[in-house]
Amino acid sequence: MQDDIKPALTEQDIDDIILMGHRRNAAGGRHYRVSPVLRQMGMSLEQSRDAIDAFAGLLVVNATSADRAQAAQGALSVALQKGRLDAYGWITIYSSLGSLVDVLAQHSGKSAEEIRKLGASGQLSVNMIAQALAGSYDEIMRQVEGMPTTVRNAFSEYIGTLWHVGRQSVAAPSASDREG
Repeated sequence: MQDDIKPALTEQDIDDIILMGHRRNAAGGRHYRVSPVLRQMGMSLEQSRDAIDAFAGLLVVNATSADRAQAAQGALSVALQKGRLDAYGWITIYSSLGSLVDVLAQHSGKSAEEIRKLGASGQLSVNMIAQALAGSYDEIMRQVEGMPTTVRNAFSEYIGTLWHVGRQSVAAPSASDREG
């Protein structure tokens, strides 16, 4: 049967499927809803996973409380689905992940003050956020790894649970979303 499928898939498709399986197993499938949207924005599968893992990592590094983490995750999901981040969504995310400003400033070359103003006025691009998160994945994961093991493991487990709960509160995905 594998020989029947193989001609329809490129080598990159096969690599993406393998990567998706490894990362989904490691992350508990938290990318199920958001990754297809990021892929539609032009990100590769690996970049989309890096962006979501980086966001989850920032939740851990910022020691975000349960309710704020869930609100931030929801605001990001809504913004990505809409293709824009309004001022309320920015405040929700920023109040939970203060260090996101530094990530965005470093990635964009803008000042932290300029990032805050763009966010507060609803002019911060979701593409910029996604690209900055994906581009900062390694640094954010180093910060997570630098945390005490008990804290890191507890928060990582908790964040995985939040993504799972959050994706259940969104409408069922289409068949094309399930493929992403």
